[in-house]
Amino acid sequence: MNMVIFWIDYLIVFSLAILAWSLIIFGFIGPPAVATPRKIILQALAEISLTKDAFLIDLGSGDGRVLAIAQKQYGAFGLGYEINPLLVLWSRLRALLLGVKNIKFKNKNYLKQDWSKADAIYMYLLPKYIPAVVKKIENEGKKGVMVVSQRFAIETWENKLMEEIPRKSNSTFIYKL
Repeated sequence: MNMVIFWIDYLIVFSLAILAWSLIIFGFIGPPAVATPRKIILQALAEISLTKDAFLIDLGSGDGRVLAIAQKQYGAFGLGYEINPLLVLWSRLRALLLGVKNIKFKNKNYLKQDWSKADAIYMYLLPKYIPAVVKKIENEGKKGVMVVSQRFAIETWENKLMEEIPRKSNSTFIYKL
């Protein structure tokens, strides 16, 4: 019983530390992490037809839930890029506790990484970050790569839009190059 209380206290303190660090990061470097509900992630991943050997990149991977779900549901490989080092640690710990394999999380600038092998790219980014991502995908993405954008449409890709899952405040946009 004491061990359970210890772990609950530990998780509460760790969660508060992540929140505090996120606020610091947001203030100086980038946007806050906004978790996408499981139901929305499942809908998006179903639409991009992930296969067992698919390679999914998550830009701004937050707590790692997108990649964990993709691996558990589809057996996909995953790589998450997150600017907040505490969220990277949290994602790694979460994956370990869930027994999820074949996913990695890196504390790196996603724009300076190689995306050429990705079968799918998932993002929930503020509109000001999307043009640089679009340019990189157009220059380096492989033919047929699927792109999921949560909440914000990619205006220049209207002709690449495969599906829109409309919702009141958090639509999902799915594109294919």
